[in-house]
Amino acid sequence: MVSKKDQRSIERILNKIDRKEQVFQKRTAFMDSDYDWGWKNTPFVPIATEGIQQKDAITTNFAKVLARKVSNGVGYAERIVRVIDDADNEEFRDQEQRIRAVVRRYS
Repeated sequence: MVSKKDQRSIERILNKIDRKEQVFQKRTAFMDSDYDWGWKNTPFVPIATEGIQQKDAITTNFAKVLARKVSNGVGYAERIVRVIDDADNEEFRDQEQRIRAVVRRYS
């Protein structure tokens, strides 16, 4: 005979497994629909009411592939924060003053 405490623990574990399985099923269903829609490159068959002939229907997944690459590139890019550097500014000012001195000398 299982105690009530053990029974609750077992139910909690089973519920957790069920939730993970549901999330997994939703994710795989989304991935399958995404693959079917954009990656298999199945021929586009227009509906008769659209008025597009089959010879004029063009199917490509280039736009989706490009968007995915750009999205991944942006998602994995490093964030760079530029901080004003006083030493860099002083060096720039010194260089600017040297250039002005040369220009004044030869003007």
